[in-house]
Amino acid sequence: MVKNRKTITVNFLMHRFRTGGVEQMFLNVSSQLKADKIRLLVLNSDFDGIYNMIPANVEIVALQRKPMITMVNKMGQKFSFLKPVSALLQLLLMCWYVASSSSLKADYWVNFSDTLSTLLLARFGGGKRYSWIHLNPQLIAVSRWRKIYFRLYGGMDTIVCVCNDQRSLLLKLFPAITPGKVTVIYNSINVADIKRRKNEPLNGVAGRFMLMVARLDMRTKDFITVIDAYSAARLLMKEPYKLVFLGEGEDRRTIQEYIDKSPYATDILLPGNDINPYRWMTKASLFIFSSRFEGFGMVLLEALCCEVPVLSVNCPVGPAEILENGASGKLVPVGDRTAMKNAIVDILTDERQAESFVVAGKQRANQFDVSNSNLVLNNLFYQI
Repeated sequence: MVKNRKTITVNFLMHRFRTGGVEQMFLNVSSQLKADKIRLLVLNSDFDGIYNMIPANVEIVALQRKPMITMVNKMGQKFSFLKPVSALLQLLLMCWYVASSSSLKADYWVNFSDTLSTLLLARFGGGKRYSWIHLNPQLIAVSRWRKIYFRLYGGMDTIVCVCNDQRSLLLKLFPAITPGKVTVIYNSINVADIKRRKNEPLNGVAGRFMLMVARLDMRTKDFITVIDAYSAARLLMKEPYKLVFLGEGEDRRTIQEYIDKSPYATDILLPGNDINPYRWMTKASLFIFSSRFEGFGMVLLEALCCEVPVLSVNCPVGPAEILENGASGKLVPVGDRTAMKNAIVDILTDERQAESFVVAGKQRANQFDVSNSNLVLNNLFYQI
């Protein structure tokens, strides 16, 4: 148990709050944290149904809804040629507001998004500055803003990575970062909550299906390989499994256009977002994870907890560590549609293999329950 040596206030900064792995992780962290006051500062007023799941003890501050910032935002919306100027002015006003507002004073400012804007705002807050890293550090290294990222990360008191592989890669790519300030707190899942919610009724699909849960973003997710592998696998299987992509995003139209080229297009579904993906996972015959790169891949843990066999690409970083190098789920190379097709067929036609993945996966998921990370998380702030 954490012994409160003093009362503390923690401010979290996020770019937006729409259904996704980072948002789910915030729900887990904020529900575990023993702080006396928790605030969530969201830069863009961009919310969906997951907003209603934020714990009642969290004060939500929508920065874009502050009067002066709202006025500047409307100016950019009305005159498209002023959008870049409007965006910059909004960020500057947010920095001023964070630095000057007595109502936002906190002991800790935590950047919880992988964006320059939230990193910058964390620097303007008083108290200690922390930053979670959710993405693959390689993305930072190849960014045109990498020098600014590096300076801002260098100014943090503590950097939190979500797995050991991610920490190792970060320190390899940015050797000037002091290793002692980079800690690891694994993403956690609320096993009891998932078990409760997975039993809610599902009416969105009939028959057997394979499932991928992800934002419809082709920069980070490889939907094309999954569609091709699925179409090829259907030729080899008697059972007419459907393929469901659960999520929403800016690349919906592009993905749908590619789906339409498949001979099985009518069996490939895009139902949109669902704040309860667990009821889909528990009824799926196979869960597919296909990212080009990751920081961790918490959705893999959620799928394991829902007792569905998992097929994942072995992208850097996260899947191999989560799936114990293939002991808790099948790993295939990124972009290899033949290997993915073969793995789909193997798992769906070999009940013994599928069951072994389910049993091992359930045990693995339990290791990441919030009860196992509670003390580590609170010690980060109380430093006991």
